[in-house]
Amino acid sequence: MQNISRETVLDDLPESVVTMDILVRLPAEDILRCRAVCTSWRRATSTHAFLLAHHRRQPSLPVIDLIKREGQLFDRHLFVYFDASPGAASRKLSQKTILWYPNPSPYEDNLVIHGSCDGLLVVSFSEGYFEICNPITHQRAPLPLTHDHDDDDDDDDDDDDDDDDGLEVTGIRIAGFYQHLASKEYRVLYSICTRNEDIFTSKVDFHVLAVGCSQSRRIEEPPLQQGFLDGLTCSKNAPVLNHGNLHWLLPRYYTSDDFSNIIVFDTKVETFRWMRSPPCKYSWMWLLELDGALAMCSSHDGIAIAINVMHDYKAEVWAPTYQINLSAIEASPQLYLPARLCKIATFNERELLIELPGCVLHFDLDGKFLGKMECDENKDTRMHITSFRFQENIVPLPFFGMQEDYGENFMPEDEGYYEMTDSIW
Repeated sequence: MQNISRETVLDDLPESVVTMDILVRLPAEDILRCRAVCTSWRRATSTHAFLLAHHRRQPSLPVIDLIKREGQLFDRHLFVYFDASPGAASRKLSQKTILWYPNPSPYEDNLVIHGSCDGLLVVSFSEGYFEICNPITHQRAPLPLTHDHDDDDDDDDDDDDDDDDGLEVTGIRIAGFYQHLASKEYRVLYSICTRNEDIFTSKVDFHVLAVGCSQSRRIEEPPLQQGFLDGLTCSKNAPVLNHGNLHWLLPRYYTSDDFSNIIVFDTKVETFRWMRSPPCKYSWMWLLELDGALAMCSSHDGIAIAINVMHDYKAEVWAPTYQINLSAIEASPQLYLPARLCKIATFNERELLIELPGCVLHFDLDGKFLGKMECDENKDTRMHITSFRFQENIVPLPFFGMQEDYGENFMPEDEGYYEMTDSIW
């Protein structure tokens, strides 16, 4: 009788092949489970080189916000669509929940997402209290956005020094969350609104905080009237990160120039400037990144979507590149055209997700219809494409402090996602 051995075919392969050609391709939760198999796998999948290589292989996917009604309660799920069978003749996107939160009311956002970058989310449960978290590793840390700040031109003896101590903070808005290219720091761009001493007026100051630091830097304000600064609120209008800079598409009435309604924050010199948009004046427009370039989607009738791509970033040269026609969809009793376009997001470098009321459409850039995802008709549900993206990340980060090391102690829950409540993650 043949001897039964616990050895597998993987034992005949070099460790470097197993680690960097096989294990590195697995999803994050499978990597964490593999660490329980043997000591060598635990050691190999815990190196910084492996963790970075694994993160770079993960796709950056658009986050979908889904609210489900269960009895008298509303469950809120943040999930991503992923391709479970790439290259197959018949494709159907699968769902993976990255965060779940019981919401007592669909009309109150007890949980607000303020930013996403490299698999990290900036969230808040109550106004003015912000946290940064990694849903994959179950780690979280506070963001001290109301702490002291440094000014480059501080002068303790200057009577005119802008000291906000004692002034009432009436609002904090996060404008962007990004990784600084040179320092590799994760940084938060935000504004603080304080009421002046006359109590009838207020002022807004912009700051940059490196995550893990207790002090922020005050920077110059954007070239916008104070009443229009809500256009730089990430939870409502998340910026597009491209060429290391943040880009917000603003409504036309924010500026007197018909074709300069994109505002840019240069993360290197920390200044704002305007950027010209494509020469179109359609009522629906959406800014995104497409295969490494800025792209502007626009439509005048809710059926034909024109996509202009920026071919020269420095010269701000746009060119019409793609055309999507929703009439290519086969007749469906649940789909009425022209439709009210909501949001659009890149699924990968060649495919798009397009939100219409009650459903999400899947198209490629050649205009081919690939599929439709709908809400559960038997339940009271709402589904929306957000402006955020998620890329799994299990790289250890110092600002999570002395929390348990997920590499040694963490095993994912059976549900495969991160459950959140008001008091515990």
